[in-house]
Amino acid sequence: PSAAPMGLTRARAAHPTRLDHGPHKLAWAFPLRISSRTLPVMPVELGELIAEVKRVVWGIYRGARLPPSHDFSHVLRVVELASEIAEGEGLNERERGLVVLAALLHDVGIALRGSKEGHAAASAEYAKKLLISRLNDREVELVVTAVREHSWERATPPSSIISAVLQDADRLDALGAIGLARVFAYSGYVGRPLYYLEAPFPEDRELRGGDFAIDHIYEKLLRIPERLNTRTAKALAEERVAFIHAFLKELRREIRAMKTGF
Repeated sequence: PSAAPMGLTRARAAHPTRLDHGPHKLAWAFPLRISSRTLPVMPVELGELIAEVKRVVWGIYRGARLPPSHDFSHVLRVVELASEIAEGEGLNERERGLVVLAALLHDVGIALRGSKEGHAAASAEYAKKLLISRLNDREVELVVTAVREHSWERATPPSSIISAVLQDADRLDALGAIGLARVFAYSGYVGRPLYYLEAPFPEDRELRGGDFAIDHIYEKLLRIPERLNTRTAKALAEERVAFIHAFLKELRREIRAMKTGF
């Protein structure tokens, strides 16, 4: 095979991860992989760079006015989830470091601007400025592109394993108990009601996730598993999704008991 550009090698893993993106189906999991043997020596060790970026990002988040659903604790959870997924998917040490950098920076645009609108592009722009002189060009591209591609609303298929892992980690943090807590925290922040009084559960009407918190659970959270990329993330999602279903079952019982409709 021809030589791969900028420190990358073309290789198929012994047990490649199959990725499912609905209409976007990839037979092999990103044949372009980073080889630690071919990367040039970095001016700063990756561990040191990660610690520095974490301090910088924390400084931006500290005191920023932003939705509580997207505060610095969300960033830290995504870092932990991304690390767990990366390990489960067999990423090498260098790739795991890039995943952590992408996770730290994925929502920094929200903290910088106080809004979710266009935050993926804004976060990617900031990530590029921060990393441009600290990593080689290909690594900067991988991190910046992963940050740009992570947005749920844009539904962009991941172009690398770094991007796939970041998408999965961010989406896993929208599931389970913490995912529900984030829905209600954001709903309170923007003044979105809990549910539609005339029909609390959207079974015989159009979903209105932008208007009601319960609708948002059906419109986004319960659809997350079908848009996860990796086997590791899909396995981690199962228990979290089960918790959401159990919550909705109990909520339905309590709302019916209260007879809050008109």
